[in-house]
Amino acid sequence: MLQQKIHEEPKGYITFGSTTFPTASTIVVGNLPYYITSPILRRFFFDITALPGGVFLVQKEVANKIKVDAPKKSYLWRLLNLAYEVNYIRTVKAESFTPPPHVLSAVIVLHKLASPRLESNQIPRLLAFLDLASPFKRKTL
Repeated sequence: MLQQKIHEEPKGYITFGSTTFPTASTIVVGNLPYYITSPILRRFFFDITALPGGVFLVQKEVANKIKVDAPKKSYLWRLLNLAYEVNYIRTVKAESFTPPPHVLSAVIVLHKLASPRLESNQIPRLLAFLDLASPFKRKTL
């Protein structure tokens, strides 16, 4: 169960899986519906200066596309992996929900990198470029 994975450390830290966050910081936790996962995680990325990380329940298909070792790199993978370590924690079966969905879910943890691969002042320019490129089929220009 997930309760076994979450526990508070005695010195002001909380650990989820292998990721540890300071308890004095704000951590985003959410169950993200498939159709708005990208916009929410994009907003999460855009504010990398304030947020050390988060724990999310997403559709397994999305989790597989954004985890660090994803075989096919997606738009969202490129965006998140510039500033965060993306850890796939576990798959959640459909039977865990009432009513059960027709898809599997997964728990992921995003943990801000100590040295992001992109400066915070470059983020708006990158997002503007990605907005220009994203309408094209298969992101080809």
